[in-house]
Amino acid sequence: MYHVTSGYFGKRKCRLSTSRDGGRVCLPHRFIYSCNSDNKYLQSLFAVTEDEAVRFITDTLNVELNESRIKHNLQSLLDDIVYRIHCTIPWHNIDSVASEAIFTRDAIKCIGAEEDRARRVLLDQLGGGCYLMNTSLSYILDAVGIPNYLTMARGFWDATLDSHVMPVVVVDGGVRFLTDSASGNPTFRAFNADFRGETSEIFHDSFLTYRLRRDSNGRVYREAEHRDHEGVMSWRRVYDTDLLRRDMVYVMDHVAQSMFLDKNPWMGHSLRAVTFPNGKAVFIKDNILAIENDNRTIVKTKLNNNVELINAIQTYFPDIIRENIIKAVDNWIIFNNLNDNLEISKETLS
Repeated sequence: MYHVTSGYFGKRKCRLSTSRDGGRVCLPHRFIYSCNSDNKYLQSLFAVTEDEAVRFITDTLNVELNESRIKHNLQSLLDDIVYRIHCTIPWHNIDSVASEAIFTRDAIKCIGAEEDRARRVLLDQLGGGCYLMNTSLSYILDAVGIPNYLTMARGFWDATLDSHVMPVVVVDGGVRFLTDSASGNPTFRAFNADFRGETSEIFHDSFLTYRLRRDSNGRVYREAEHRDHEGVMSWRRVYDTDLLRRDMVYVMDHVAQSMFLDKNPWMGHSLRAVTFPNGKAVFIKDNILAIENDNRTIVKTKLNNNVELINAIQTYFPDIIRENIIKAVDNWIIFNNLNDNLEISKETLS
C-alpha cells in the first residue's frame, strides 16, 4: 500500500509516494519520487548574483574576499567562511516544525525549498537545515568564482541513505575540500578530503574532538570522539560520503526520503537549533538549553514550559522569525503529546 503526498518546490507541484506499515510511514525498497521540477528549475531557487554573494561574504560574514585569496590562499578563505557561518547563522528545524506539513506528513513542504526563501537562508541569515544552508553556500561560492559541486553523506538519520548535503571545492591539482557549514556539529574549517594515510589529523572545535577516516573503498568518514561511562574512548561515526557529484534532483529526492526516517527531527519529533557565537556552542534540543562554557564543557538547563522554551529560542536565535518559533513549539507539543511541563503525557504512557 502506498501513501501519496504532494507539495511544491517553488511553484512546481511534486508527488511523493511511500509505503505504510502498521500505520507508520516507512520507505519501500524503491522510493518513488516524481517532480515536475528539473535540475535547472531547482538551481534557480538558489541562484544568487555575484554582488549578493560578495556582500554576504564581506559584509554579513566579515570575511576578506579578493582575487589573491581565491587564487593563492583558498583553504584559508574557505575556513573563514565556514567558521563565520557557524558563528552567525543558525542550523535549525524551527521553520519546518512550524509547518502543518508535519501532521499531513508532507515531506516536500517540510523541506521548505520555496521560491525566494531558499536563496535567503544565508543572505538574510534565516538559517535552516543542511539542504538549504549548504546548497545556498554552494551557489554563493560559485558566484564569486570558486567552482564546487554538491555531494551527499549518509549516517545522520540512517546508515544507508544519503541525507546530508555538502559542497565540495576542488582546487588546483584536484584536491577536494569538504565545505560543511550546516551539520549541527561544530565544523570550523574546510576539510582536505584527500588527506594522506587512513586518518586525518585530529580536530578540536568547540566541545567536539573529531577526525576523518578513509576506508578501503575510498569513502570518507567523519568520526567524533566518544567516551563511555568508564571513560574508555572510541571513535563514533557521524557520517560518511563517497564524494560523488550529485545533481539537484538527486539531492532533493534523497532529502525528501530522509524526512520519513524515525530519527529525523525535521518532521516534528524534535526541536533543534544550534549556533556557535565566538566559536562556543549554544543549542536547543527539545526543552533543553545547552551553553558551552570556557573550558569546552556543556552546561544544560531544563526549560519547564512553552513560554520558557519560546523565550530561550528567541533570545539565543533572534534571526528566527518569532511567529515561527511560537508555531513550532505548539506543533511540537501537540505532535509528541506533551503536557504543560513539556513531558510526555501520562495518557500517552498508559
